[in-house]
Amino acid sequence: MLKYLVIWFVLLGSNTFGQNLPRNIGFEAGSLNGWNCKVGKIDTAGNLTIADSYQIAERHVVYSQDVIGDERDRFGGFPKICPNGGGKYSVRLGNEQAGGEAESIYYTFFVPANATLGYSITFNYAVVFQNPDHKDYEQPRFTARVFDVADNKYVDCPYLEFSASSSLPGFQLSNVKANNQNNTSTQADVYFKDWSSATIDLSQHLGKLMRIEFITNDCTKGAILATLISM
Repeated sequence: MLKYLVIWFVLLGSNTFGQNLPRNIGFEAGSLNGWNCKVGKIDTAGNLTIADSYQIAERHVVYSQDVIGDERDRFGGFPKICPNGGGKYSVRLGNEQAGGEAESIYYTFFVPANATLGYSITFNYAVVFQNPDHKDYEQPRFTARVFDVADNKYVDCPYLEFSASSSLPGFQLSNVKANNQNNTSTQADVYFKDWSSATIDLSQHLGKLMRIEFITNDCTKGAILATLISM
């Protein structure tokens, strides 16, 4: 299963001057310090079970520009470090292994109560996954969502989700195919989305404890490629 996600973070807010930004929310320490990791499984009915874990090699990967330079993804051809400015690090979630795996990282932080001019988070991401052409709930998937810890609920907006499809806006068919792990004598199409950005507006949640989550999962049949995401 090929699924991986690379993430590069920029914390934005029109009233952030003089405020302390959440520690290492942009991976600027070259690590996942301050972040929490999860791993889990998705079953054949599409039920996702995921729980806290330690950082697992090849499933929660921090890339450093000082180490990998301009190294590029072999399916999408885009650099593993986001070229859109501002960061030397990115994080990959997921891998190319089968097995109905799921991975997640999340970060919990307070939105400043005095950010009266607005407060938002912008992140960049790139996605790579195999398209097994299953039913939608069976497809490999990437999700970005925000949880309101104070109110104990997920917020409706923003919410970002991609499941594998040959018709997703912004996705391209890779020139490189992946081995089909159900039948290694055949190969499967891979689709990718080059670095793109998304913004999470938290202006309606000033003074609250919030949690941002990023999740990738294999297809339910457990033998598809993974998803790559960069922030």
